[in-house]
Amino acid sequence: MLGLLYLLLAMLVGYIIVRLCAPDVLAIGSETLVSTRKGKQQALFPRWFIAFPAAFVVGSVVCAGLTYTFSDIFSKTGRGLHYGTLITMLIMVVFAGIYGYLNRPVFGEIAMLPQSAVKEMKRHRILLIFFVFVAAFVTWLMVYTFFVSDGNLYMGNTVYSDFAVHTALIRSFSKGNNFPTNFPHYPDGTIRYHFMFQFLTGVLEYLGLRIDIAFNLLSILALLCCTMLFYVFAALITKSRTVGALGVIFLFFRSSFSGLIRLAENGPYHSLKEVFGFIKSTDIFIGRTPNETWGLWTSNVYINQRHFGFGLTVLLLVMIAMLPYVYKMLQAIDANRRLDPEKRKSFLTVFFFSKDAWLGGNYLRSCFLGILVGGIAFFNGAVVIALLTMLVIYALFSKHRLSFLIIAVIAVVMTMLQTSFFVPTGDSIVSASFYFGFLVEDKTVLNVLKYIVELTGVGLFLAVAAALLKPKRLGWNFLAFSMPFLLTFTVSLTPDIAVNHKYLMIAMLMMNILSSYTIVRLIHLKAKKRILRIVGKVAAALLILIMLSTGIFDNITVYNLNGKDHSIAMPLQSEYMTFLTEETKPGDIFVSYWDTVNPIFMAGRFEFLGWPYYAWSGGYDTDLRLIEINEILGADNSDTLRKLVNEKHISYIVLVPELFNDQAFNVNEENIKATYPLVYSDEEAGRYVYQTDYVAE
Repeated sequence: MLGLLYLLLAMLVGYIIVRLCAPDVLAIGSETLVSTRKGKQQALFPRWFIAFPAAFVVGSVVCAGLTYTFSDIFSKTGRGLHYGTLITMLIMVVFAGIYGYLNRPVFGEIAMLPQSAVKEMKRHRILLIFFVFVAAFVTWLMVYTFFVSDGNLYMGNTVYSDFAVHTALIRSFSKGNNFPTNFPHYPDGTIRYHFMFQFLTGVLEYLGLRIDIAFNLLSILALLCCTMLFYVFAALITKSRTVGALGVIFLFFRSSFSGLIRLAENGPYHSLKEVFGFIKSTDIFIGRTPNETWGLWTSNVYINQRHFGFGLTVLLLVMIAMLPYVYKMLQAIDANRRLDPEKRKSFLTVFFFSKDAWLGGNYLRSCFLGILVGGIAFFNGAVVIALLTMLVIYALFSKHRLSFLIIAVIAVVMTMLQTSFFVPTGDSIVSASFYFGFLVEDKTVLNVLKYIVELTGVGLFLAVAAALLKPKRLGWNFLAFSMPFLLTFTVSLTPDIAVNHKYLMIAMLMMNILSSYTIVRLIHLKAKKRILRIVGKVAAALLILIMLSTGIFDNITVYNLNGKDHSIAMPLQSEYMTFLTEETKPGDIFVSYWDTVNPIFMAGRFEFLGWPYYAWSGGYDTDLRLIEINEILGADNSDTLRKLVNEKHISYIVLVPELFNDQAFNVNEENIKATYPLVYSDEEAGRYVYQTDYVAE
């Protein structure tokens, strides 16, 4: 109950903050009307489609930040999260109480939100039904791949690898005392991985929600809020509810030629039943481009990277908030064009040299948005970078450009301040360098173009068509959405270039809005001849099928590779887990075999070197650490072993069969036995735990 109360209070605080700092954002779209079939005017979406996601992400960012700060301050008591959550909840209650006392109507307004939401949804019945299905699908994605049953925590085959990081971070807070924060797979006093979403999950688990319920609840809310704002954004820039709904569908069904290629390569088929049977049996992520079989572009990303949906929600909220400034510039240009030639100003004067082209706007709102963007740097840093690149284009076509600069400066400064705190060694998390071609093996311009066409399918072509059809309304959006696309193929920000897939994915998600617009234009093709209108609808249906084809394979793969029979099971309680949680201390570092999910991480403890890929992709020197592990394990005498163990702050050495079977490791078992006492053993598993004499300062 406390976990749910914390989340509800956070959302209340988030709503109040948005109401104070950006009340006009809550009203965006309320005056944008479309005609219904009955000839009436109707809003594109209910107002709470913005209010609910805004309250969720703003409240989560603010309250997670407060909780972390106070937890860190009180971490030396050994109960940092206890005091952090207590103080934060008191602050939330006091803040809401004071605001409610000074603005008494606000609580009446909040109390009326459910009732007004019901009234609005009665006017948007079809939209309600659509989002019921969206919510059901999102819930299935999360719960099907991460759940507890029969005392075991199950992690699906398509997610368990990444969940080795997520669960380790979550438990390092809920079961440990990870302040200041270390990366559990490479503890060195720094954290270079965006971890705040996992921290927030740890808070909810600490407050009583089971780990799967806490993680799934936050993940469902984040992705559902993302779909709501995606619908809002698409509807706003295209003035079409159909485009908004179609765009949401394309969020989960990527555009690619991979599906059609797979069908063609495995033919011929003698019946539709045979085609459906082949599709139904798919148990790999399909594609011929490099790393496509990893599922880098599929709906599996939302499951694997639970924080991605949260970051996208903030991205969409900020873009929606700044959209009116773009329209204001376009309206000013139109109004100037309609003036008499004698009164008309030059285009450059209106666009560039006028005072309100740079100044004006709501600076408080800009500061608020800048803080929000900077605040998610350690929720999802890739989203921050992608958002700032798109805002560059928005600023170019907007009034009040100083507002955009304020957002960018505050976001960058906050990111730098957080980085200096979480990485006190001064090492850079992001190191930009020119890198052409992304994952393309033979990086020629022609091969890159071929890669793009095969990977993005008809989606990119349809987006270009939309920009050409409506250059004034959609052309500048196409340019903005192209920025993360350009970033993907020209810049490397981390040691692992595959990480750039998120920028390309963001770009294509946004491009799908334009693709949807082109398809809807075909559905409603205005032509005098009926045959042309029919051709338009048939073409639209075929394009939708092509757009969905690869995503159908991908989501069937998610179904076939997850669930109880296709998951990694981790007992929530065991004799070894009891030993780890009761006999060892939070912050203890273990030397053992590198692996992904194991009881050490589930107990909230650290491994000197966990699975190397996670640390390497974050910029950690895993090669050096492997050398150091072998120096410890292979030490030829007790004095050398003790010296190395104390230098590296090692509390326990865990010997398991994998250490002896892997040629990467050199183990002097006799020296370890002679030097340190055996404190836990499991003959059946071949696990032996030795406690060192290292004492933390």
